Amino acid sequence: MRILLLDSRPEADGLMKTLITHMHHQVTLARSIEQTLAFLAMQTFDCIICDLPMAEEEGCGFVKKVATAYDIPCIAHTTPVTELDRQTALEAGYFDFLPKPVDYLQLKETLDRISEITNNA
Repeated sequence: MRILLLDSRPEADGLMKTLITHMHHQVTLARSIEQTLAFLAMQTFDCIICDLPMAEEEGCGFVKKVATAYDIPCIAHTTPVTELDRQTALEAGYFDFLPKPVDYLQLKETLDRISEITNNA
């Protein structure tokens, strides 16, 4: 799968990129909403993993704007995590919610579900 990883902090996405690459998926890194929109205009992605508290725009606003327009499953990825954070993200339209630090098996399971959906579409 082609995955767009959106996080405003370069130090935060190293582990996530390593794990996703280890699962044999391609990763493109974006540092802002603007850069994400530029990538989406040039390439096709199967999934977006987005850090919720983006500097330019609240992450839940992002999913309403971008995931709907491009019909791409989005995964919320953030810390700290409360049940309210998780519920808010899912109600906003995120496909799933992965707390930081990411759990390898939870990430793999989520990406496998997205892969099944995109391959059956």
